[in-house]
Amino acid sequence: HLGNVCVQRRDLDGAIAAYREAVRLRPREARLLGNLGVALRTKGDLPAAAAAYEAMLRLAPDNAVALTNLAVIYMSQD
Repeated sequence: HLGNVCVQRRDLDGAIAAYREAVRLRPREARLLGNLGVALRTKGDLPAAAAAYEAMLRLAPDNAVALTNLAVIYMSQD
């Protein structure tokens, strides 16, 4: 929940730290990786966001949101 609060406050660094800690504590919860990916992409760290979405897809290979977000990142790169 802390990550979501940080996002609402536009504290991306706080959100990223909170989501990373949540992933560390619950590594099998795919949605946490998705939240981390969104925060990283919003901050502009596309390689780290892509890594988060790739990890999410290893847990939830049919997740359309993760597939779409990863495709957007790949398409935005040269």
